[in-house]
Amino acid sequence: MDTLRRCIYGKNSSFGDTVCSIVDGIKFSDDEKENTLKRKIVYKRFVNEVDYYENIASKITVQYNFLRIMITIGSMLLPTLQTIQGNKEISMYDTYIFWISIFVSLKIMICNGFIALFKIDQRYTLYNLTSEKLKKAGWNYLERTGKYTLTENNELADYSYNLILFFEEIEQIKEQTTMKEFGDDTNHSSVKKDSKEPLIKIDNDKKFGKVIDKPEEKEIKDEEKEEEEEEEEEEEEEEEEEEEEEEEETKYYSQKAIKK
Repeated sequence: MDTLRRCIYGKNSSFGDTVCSIVDGIKFSDDEKENTLKRKIVYKRFVNEVDYYENIASKITVQYNFLRIMITIGSMLLPTLQTIQGNKEISMYDTYIFWISIFVSLKIMICNGFIALFKIDQRYTLYNLTSEKLKKAGWNYLERTGKYTLTENNELADYSYNLILFFEEIEQIKEQTTMKEFGDDTNHSSVKKDSKEPLIKIDNDKKFGKVIDKPEEKEIKDEEKEEEEEEEEEEEEEEEEEEEEEEEETKYYSQKAIKK
């Protein structure tokens, strides 16, 4: 199994070694071939994705912090240089101070330009968040916490039951990151974040899953809409009755005043 993991996963990683050592002890299926296949998918798709986003997040973090440090230092130096420029005591260094000020100003503009052009600040946040989301999803699945705790019958779920739901969450995170990376923030995923029920129930005696029937959301929305309409009609009727009572009272007091 160690040879298989090294062949699939490649280079060493503390996260990869930790997760893979746990996955090696999980039994996904009674069929050994299918069991090995599912382990390969976890290694290749999940562990490799976490390693990829960790590496790219580390590189972006170094670039972002370096540029921000340059901007901060330059922003502190520039006002100081402009303050001492023109001082009679150091008038012989005015030319040097002038060109140093120009250089610092250009450095600040170039650093800001790099951050804006390559969206380094956005990528810094995006890749670090994606890496942490993937790790959280993986640990929730391995620890069987959160949405991976219970089955639809409120029984303790096993790893085989939650495997498809786990894969769907990984693909959802990957899809959201890709859309944001290329400028589309719309959530195109059909997987619900807060759903505790897997869309496909794994049958350990079979190689294929069985789709679980779910109530249509359209019917639920129609019922809610009807209830809202009924409430609005009742409110309108109450308002009309109140207006009629006010009109009757007004007429009564006006007639009474005329008689007097």
